[in-house]
Amino acid sequence: MLDELERLVEMGKYPNRSEAIRDAIRRLIDQNADSLREGKAVKPSEAEAEEGQIVLLKGR
Repeated sequence: MLDELERLVEMGKYPNRSEAIRDAIRRLIDQNADSLREGKAVKPSEAEAEEGQIVLLKGR
């Protein structure tokens, strides 16, 4: 995953890895905004879990 982030930086998509990570987190929150507002857990699909994508889960 870090290699992919580095490639995005090298391609000029982001100025650095930190900004790429910030953007990924913003997008993740935006994609799950409704569930997060309702206090529902956001669970990964099997494919997302295998790819190691970040998932937010509301603690109880």
